[in-house]
Order: sequence, then C-alpha cells, then structure tokens
Amino acid sequence: MTESRDGKEPVMSSKIDVLYARLDAEGRVMHLTDEEILAIHTDIAAKMREHVLRLSAIEQEANSNEVILTPIYPE
Repeated sequence: MTESRDGKEPVMSSKIDVLYARLDAEGRVMHLTDEEILAIHTDIAAKMREHVLRLSAIEQEANSNEVILTPIYPE
C-alpha cells in the first residue's frame, strides 16, 4: 500500500498488503506492535480450530443418522 498525496487515504497497489494499525485517541494511525499482531493471529487461529471442531461434530452426527428420503407423489 502507498499513501495518497494528502497522506490520509491509502491507495491499493497491485499486490495485496495488510496494514496492522489502529487509531489513537486523537485519531492518529498507530501501527500495532508484533505482540499485538501475534495476539490477533492467535485469536483467529483459535476461532478457526473451534469452527473446524464444530463442523467435524456436525459431520459425524450426520453420518451416524442415516436418513432415507422417499419421494412423495401427488395423487
């Protein structure tokens, strides 16, 4: 990412960049520390593991409950 001429709005470059920042009380951009970024990634990884476990449990339940669908034809 590169800054625009006014220095406020970032301009997207042709590659994908990630900016880890937050605004301080005065509205200035403060870049996150490595520790803050690691905490974000750790939280995301934990949530992803939770979703995978949930999906796995749903899949196991679906496999154990065999459902036979019978078409119903109007009379």
